[in-house]
Amino acid sequence: MKRKEIISLVLLILVLGLGFWQYKHRKYTDKRSRIMLDTIVEISVSSQHKNIVPIIEKGFTLVEFYENKFSEYRDSSLVWQINHSEGNPVAIDSDTYNLLRYAEKLYNDTEGAFDITIGSVIDVWDFDIKKIPSDAELKAALTHVGFDKVYFNDKEIIIPSGTKITFGAIAKGYILDRVAEELSKEDIVCGYITTRSSYKSFGKNRKAQKVGIQHPRNMNEIISVLNLTDEAIGTSGDYQRYFEIDDVRYHHILNAKTGMPVKDIYSVTVIADNAFIADGLSTAVFLMEPHKGIEYIKKRNDCEAVIYYQEGEEIISLKSLGMKKILENEK
Repeated sequence: MKRKEIISLVLLILVLGLGFWQYKHRKYTDKRSRIMLDTIVEISVSSQHKNIVPIIEKGFTLVEFYENKFSEYRDSSLVWQINHSEGNPVAIDSDTYNLLRYAEKLYNDTEGAFDITIGSVIDVWDFDIKKIPSDAELKAALTHVGFDKVYFNDKEIIIPSGTKITFGAIAKGYILDRVAEELSKEDIVCGYITTRSSYKSFGKNRKAQKVGIQHPRNMNEIISVLNLTDEAIGTSGDYQRYFEIDDVRYHHILNAKTGMPVKDIYSVTVIADNAFIADGLSTAVFLMEPHKGIEYIKKRNDCEAVIYYQEGEEIISLKSLGMKKILENEK
């Protein structure tokens, strides 16, 4: 065999080998979004198989299942049943028990500022018609607030008549984790599920991701970029649902002790191993004084955080040590 023929044969083998490698490692990606959980839920999946839409649809079906359980606005939900129980015991499942246990911890850690029994206070605010409740309305609503009045175990819950619970600050993260867990059982390479405030990746070969943090005042900008691998994100911000009257911003993150929105804090982003932890902590820290909040995060070993708040006319950021290594391009 001549030298030229040998070279041609080697090249042919290399080309065939490359083609086989590309075939064995081919990847198809699809992503879809849907209005759910009072926000936009997006699911993305990558697989070596073309037929990945059913996997994505399975994710949305799971979201719907949990929304039907945890929504306080659907009269078929477990939370609706609890809120209308008139002081009678209601049977609960393991999912609800997990949420209650975490809610109890955050209630204690924030000295009562984070309180899922704030439902009656939420009812007297209306962010659609820009309604500020009167002092009398707030005072009356606050009489029904207090997690210390709630009794629960792994089988049942009892809340006082007139008290309403809401899992709005922790359920999204819990749902994202459950969806990620189930879709990871499928034959996929990688994927993610995200809402406007939470993010969770999943799969066997998760790659490094760059995720932007929304600028709290310039909606077309990001204030910083996170370099992530397989962490989850939770963000709470005063720009997610709010109205302004006489240059005063009234937003949906309410202190359960006062019934009023937290002042001067713009946003809190928490990174943790799972979205459940990150989701709850972002709200809990938002309800704390910024320096106290970042010290709380620093004492934990399961998360990192960055807090953006107002000092004078400036946006100031406070970061845990690990978060400083993850952030880049902060404005």
